[in-house]
Amino acid sequence: KALPLTPSPCVSKKAYYHHKSIITIKETMDESNPLLKFWSERWATETIGWHKEGVNEMLLKYFDVAVKNISSSNESLRVLVPLCGKTVDMKFLAQNDSVDKVYGVDGILKSLEVFSAENPE
Repeated sequence: KALPLTPSPCVSKKAYYHHKSIITIKETMDESNPLLKFWSERWATETIGWHKEGVNEMLLKYFDVAVKNISSSNESLRVLVPLCGKTVDMKFLAQNDSVDKVYGVDGILKSLEVFSAENPE
């Protein structure tokens, strides 16, 4: 079951993807829309120099501290990763015992499809 999303005037389609404990909501806007056209073209040409192959250093360094500060009980956490692209941070978070679900949201469908293809397990 997909989470409810606020409709946008330029939304063209929605899909829902469940990857173990990673949940990716695929809400794509019309990628010719000026707000997304630049990013759509970058993904289409695989010009994604901002993408890092490894987990964010700050996430690695401070994740345990943040979890202790956020959750005083043994309850599992749900994490939202906005503008997630194909970040491996989502996989890192999903593999942590303290995290129940990871929600990745992005406006470019290809970024979510690439993440799914690169993380089939």
